[in-house]
Amino acid sequence: MEECLDLLCSDIDYTLGIFRSNWAQALMICKFFRDLGENIDRKEYSREFVRLDYESFVITPFFRLDKLIDDKIFWEATQHLFSFVEVSYNFCAHDLIAAIKLYKDKSVDFDKNHREIAEGYLDELKEKEKQSHLYYNILIELLNIASILERERFSFRRLKEFKSQNEVQVSVERLKKEFASKLRK
Repeated sequence: MEECLDLLCSDIDYTLGIFRSNWAQALMICKFFRDLGENIDRKEYSREFVRLDYESFVITPFFRLDKLIDDKIFWEATQHLFSFVEVSYNFCAHDLIAAIKLYKDKSVDFDKNHREIAEGYLDELKEKEKQSHLYYNILIELLNIASILERERFSFRRLKEFKSQNEVQVSVERLKKEFASKLRK
């Protein structure tokens, strides 16, 4: 079971890393655009952003975790994480880059100058970075559950009792509380 939790932690950490990488790249591009406007060099915004590869993610550990804690909160929260990273990717790779290209090529008449456009995108990037903090809670609570498993070494027979442990229930409830606004009612 510990290996399942390690796999989930690894996938979530990797997904958060993709967000951080794309966010940092977009931040740099925005600052170049803010400072250089139409003089920005194409190479500054031509490097590809990293796209989430869903085929490499594991599903079975989520089912095992669900059986262990009798709750789907980690699956649901992680689906929101994937969605957040995909939306953020589209914002960086498509919205931001398209605006810069259109401004540089003068194919659209903007009612704002390049500094104002860049500042708007920088504000949005700052907001996305704040939003990303929520998803670290998935990792924190998975590590809490892994720590309980490691500390107590359950037999297969006692594993059924795991979900009833106070620490496990508290961890599950904390994650539910953090994701309350995103979860289905």
